[in-house]
Amino acid sequence: MKLKLPFLLILVLSLFAAANAQGQWKEFKSAKENFSVLVPCEIESSTENVGTPENPQLQTYFECSADSIYYNVSVTMIPKGPADDDTLLEAFQNGLIEGMNSTLISGTSAKSGTAPGRSFQASAKLGAIDGLMDCRIYKKDGKIYSLTSAVAVTNKSPDREKFLASFKFIK
Repeated sequence: MKLKLPFLLILVLSLFAAANAQGQWKEFKSAKENFSVLVPCEIESSTENVGTPENPQLQTYFECSADSIYYNVSVTMIPKGPADDDTLLEAFQNGLIEGMNSTLISGTSAKSGTAPGRSFQASAKLGAIDGLMDCRIYKKDGKIYSLTSAVAVTNKSPDREKFLASFKFIK
């Protein structure tokens, strides 16, 4: 009996510390990709080729989730081409919507500093849940930066906007 009380106390304190640590916002920086963003969770990163072997197009993902919100920053190298910024950003937006099997709710042009971009919201099925995605995309230095927060439509947390609004280029 004497061992159970200290064990339970340690377990409760550990759970409390883990819950509090998850909700603490901190700045995540990627020096390689030249951006920073605030997140309430530990970022995991991965890279994959979303192009072809003949024409590779590397995309790096930075993602985490906390309090039933999924956070993602993707950085995609884009090939040089004749498309103007608005056409390229709109095509990228449409590709994201199609790729996530979602429906555009609203969209507008946006900027981060001098980088042109788009801001949009889309509805999607997240498994069995009706979901809402808030996205921003920017073009800078031959890359597309895509930010997404995804939640159940019932989640009214302001954390989605905090994440999106905190994004900045560091160079």
